[in-house]
Amino acid sequence: MSSVRPQSTSASDRPLIFLLAAITSIAPLVMQIYLPALPGIGRDLEASSRAVQLTFSAFVFTVGPAQLVYGPLADRFGRRATAIASLIICLVGTLACALAPSIGALVVARIVQAFGSAGGMVVTRAVLSDRYGSEGMAARLSSVIVVIVVVPMIAPLFGGYLTDWYGWRSVFAASGVMIAVVTTIAFAKLPETRKQVKDPEPFIAGTLSLLKKPLFLVYSLQSALSLSVFYTFISVVPYVMENTLGEPPTTYGKYFILLSGGYMFGTFLSSRLASEIGMLNMIRIGTTLALVGALVMVVSVSTGTLSPERMFLPMVVLAFANGLSSPSLQSAAVLQSKNYAGTASGIVGCSQQLIAGIATQVVALWGLVSPQPMAVFIVGASMAMFSATLLLPVLIRRAMTPTTD
Repeated sequence: MSSVRPQSTSASDRPLIFLLAAITSIAPLVMQIYLPALPGIGRDLEASSRAVQLTFSAFVFTVGPAQLVYGPLADRFGRRATAIASLIICLVGTLACALAPSIGALVVARIVQAFGSAGGMVVTRAVLSDRYGSEGMAARLSSVIVVIVVVPMIAPLFGGYLTDWYGWRSVFAASGVMIAVVTTIAFAKLPETRKQVKDPEPFIAGTLSLLKKPLFLVYSLQSALSLSVFYTFISVVPYVMENTLGEPPTTYGKYFILLSGGYMFGTFLSSRLASEIGMLNMIRIGTTLALVGALVMVVSVSTGTLSPERMFLPMVVLAFANGLSSPSLQSAAVLQSKNYAGTASGIVGCSQQLIAGIATQVVALWGLVSPQPMAVFIVGASMAMFSATLLLPVLIRRAMTPTTD
């Protein structure tokens, strides 16, 4: 990992962290704020529920691969220009959503919106890598992630009120106003942090260099497995709660707040501890605790009478553990490249979405009536993350020989 020392933390750092958090939160905001409006969209545009659902699926399957595009662009043309361009694309897509005359037009507009929103996630990791290096990036990324966790918690509620008061188009109009504000501030305040490189083909050179590094592959895989654990849980448990336990959707919503709180507390501690005890120790603590939570979960859902507490309480431990380790895993992966942080960030983000999406589909094929298949997958993923952590010291020692990328 890079030995670059971070700049000292001061009040002057906070505006940049807040701005990066705002830029990054655009993706989860526009992904979820419109969810309460789905029935209204179907009625107004005379579309089937399956067609309306495409507006969400199209977004999810666009935002991952789009990060592969923004990474090289950020390395080639700079962090600032890439961030602002992505925000403008997202704004155009959002306004197109508000004006969409048909469900087909809305799906296309959502694809444009998703493509634009993906840039913020890539640029944020690259900027933090440029500015703070290995000793400071994880702590700052933890602060950014706290905001990303809060946004999905409140966005659907805000979108629900807007839909009730003004109709579904107002949700996209309000989102457009927020994106325009963030874009304006970014244009005025976002600094350029990219280092000049001579390589004329950053995507090819950077990607090949990164894919040859075992550390980058291991960190990226661990980060993707961490997200997979969360995705599989939230995709299976709502069905178990309603169909097996007979609980209303509001019960799931109440328990979901516990997961968000656990993850937020983990990232909060990470922001305070990562610079002091190091990223490797944060990963060790997080992956160990995650394995404990996963083992408790599989025992809990396999014995005794199934209840929401038996599923959610172990998952709160897992959420907290992943909050501790995830910022360090993402930071460590991006820091494997000194010259191609943008490309590294894009690969990390894309691999997270693709692997987590595949995992969700595989677990769904096992069945959505019982939580046991989900729990077995979560144990397997947690064991893989823990085992990979045991290999990290050896891989780090092998990587100590200076190389150029």
